[in-house]
Amino acid sequence: MLTPLRKRLRELMAEMPCRRPPVLRRSDAQDMLLATDLPLLTEEASLSALLSRLEAEGWRTRQERGWLLLDHALEAPPCTGEPEGEGACVLRLLSLHPGGGMDEDTARLLARAEEQGPRQTERLLSDLHHRYAAMLRLHLPLPEELIPYVRHAALRQLSQP
Repeated sequence: MLTPLRKRLRELMAEMPCRRPPVLRRSDAQDMLLATDLPLLTEEASLSALLSRLEAEGWRTRQERGWLLLDHALEAPPCTGEPEGEGACVLRLLSLHPGGGMDEDTARLLARAEEQGPRQTERLLSDLHHRYAAMLRLHLPLPEELIPYVRHAALRQLSQP
C-alpha cells in the first residue's frame, strides 16, 4: 500500500538540490505515514516549493525536529482471495457489525505492518482480532471500510516468506 506513495516521493525528492540523498522511512508518528530528513539537506526556498507541490497532490505535511513528516490518504487496495488465520478472523468480525466507517489510523498501521513483513502483520492482525471482538461484545459498530486493507495485508502476509 505504501510502495506507490514512497515511489512518488522519491521521484519528487530526486529533483531537489540536496547535500546528500535524503532518507525516506516510515514515520514514528501514528498520524503520519512517512518521514524524511530533507529539511536538513536543502534550502528553504526549495523545500517550500516541494511542500506546495506535495499539498497540491493531496499530501499532508508537518515538520518536527528537522524531519518532514508526510501523510496521504491510502487508496483501498484491490485484491481478491480469502486469507487464513488472524486475517480471516478480523474480516469475519468486521462484517458482523458494520457501521463504524473508516479508521484511518488502523489503515496506516496496516500499511506499515505490511512493509515490515509477515511477523508484524500477523501481530497487528492478532491485536485487531482482540480489539474488534471486544467491541463486538459491547455492540459497538466496527470499521467495515477497513475490509479491503485487512484483506490486502493478510493476503500479502501469506505470500511472503
